[in-house]
Amino acid sequence: MVLVVQNRAQTWDSRLACNGRKVTWNLRNPMRATLAAVAQHVGGVLPSHVTYSLPHARTAQSWLWATGNHPFAATGAEHGSSFSQLQVDAVHRSYILTSLDVSILAVNEGIEALARETTRAATFDLFRKLPLGALMDEYQALSRQWVYVVHYMETLDYGMAAGELPGIERHAHKFRELALGMVESMHPVICTRQRSLQLSWTHIVMIFALAVIACLVQVLRPKTFKPKIN
Repeated sequence: MVLVVQNRAQTWDSRLACNGRKVTWNLRNPMRATLAAVAQHVGGVLPSHVTYSLPHARTAQSWLWATGNHPFAATGAEHGSSFSQLQVDAVHRSYILTSLDVSILAVNEGIEALARETTRAATFDLFRKLPLGALMDEYQALSRQWVYVVHYMETLDYGMAAGELPGIERHAHKFRELALGMVESMHPVICTRQRSLQLSWTHIVMIFALAVIACLVQVLRPKTFKPKIN
């Protein structure tokens, strides 16, 4: 969420200076600050003068890059509301990586769900009725769009790569829905399948021997006579 605050002051002395003169901000027109906040928090774009220092493990500033005619410029023109191509590409890269990550997770979830279901004779007839063709069509379409995105990113055409994102998300979620639906369709058949008792020859011989021993005990046991009392 981005909150925008407006003030009636058109000339407000900021804490920045350029060439010995203070940089003033027009608080009555917060358009630049609004665009910068949206690009930073929604698009993942950092100001051009902000970087990360690995040796110090913290952010660092290089104010030589704080100039320009864009919303992130601290000393630029007052009405600089146009982003540079570098910043636009940064937004596209953020969305591309996020979309690829989400689509891969969705496909992996569907594949893992199908991998947990083993093939059985009880589900053979059901397999032929499941939408296997539609599932493979979605996966092939998704794979083609993945290839297109990689090709566009290789040629630094991030705008064309970003245009493939809606189709990627649609095919990935459709693949996941079909895979989970197939698993849910197979569960009732698996749960109601007939169970049979599997016995080896060793178990059969042991059961037969116990039965013979029980019969011999009954036959060979000495009989006791109960005395008759008148």
